[in-house]
Amino acid sequence: MDQQGFERTVKKSADQIGASATIDVNFSDYNGWCIKTEKSDAVYFVMGGEKRYIPNMDTLNGLFSGQNIHDGTSLVGSLWTRLVEAMPSGDDITDGAQLIQSVDSDTVFLLTNGKKYGITSPQQFEACNFGWKKIHKYPAIIIDAIPNGGNDAFLRP
Repeated sequence: MDQQGFERTVKKSADQIGASATIDVNFSDYNGWCIKTEKSDAVYFVMGGEKRYIPNMDTLNGLFSGQNIHDGTSLVGSLWTRLVEAMPSGDDITDGAQLIQSVDSDTVFLLTNGKKYGITSPQQFEACNFGWKKIHKYPAIIIDAIPNGGNDAFLRP
């Protein structure tokens, strides 16, 4: 679901049930999104249905092709803020996290918190707004030695 689709759904629901109702959300729908609210300058990256704090602009700029940050500015009232606040938190993205790839393979990984997370396709890579020119290439022996965090952190249902 893209942000416009989400916003249409939330607006329709808010009109039907009122702003005080509880909203049941599958947070994995936002995997691969960079998000923030108007309450804070903090930017989060959603992986595995969890928001993960990006510690600084250098890390943000080192991973993503641009600052495509979903901020929910066109949503009714504080619904976006409520959604972001309700989203479970995961481990922060490591300061200096990298996109890595073996010189012998097409597979790209996000390296954060001492683990590599597989990005399963070019379409998924682009949906996450990762930057192709941000990939660091290493010998296979180095990539293979890094523990695998999984290949489903960016998948959307």
